[in-house]
Amino acid sequence: MFLAKLVVCGMLHSHCATLADTAGPQKTREECQARVEQMVDDLFSQAPHLRLHAYDCQPQGIPV
Repeated sequence: MFLAKLVVCGMLHSHCATLADTAGPQKTREECQARVEQMVDDLFSQAPHLRLHAYDCQPQGIPV
C-alpha cells in the first residue's frame, strides 16, 4: 500500500504545505504514481499560482 503526498509552495512566498491523498492509499506504486498525477492536475487547475516542490508515494504498513 502506498500513500500519495505532494509538497506545494506559493509562488511569492516560501510557505509550503504537504498534501496527503484522502482517497488512498493505493495498492501499488504504479497506482500511486497515477494518483499523484491526478492530484497535481486537479490542484493546479484550481490553484495555478502554486508550484510543486516534491511528491512521494510513501509505503504504508500492512493493515490488520
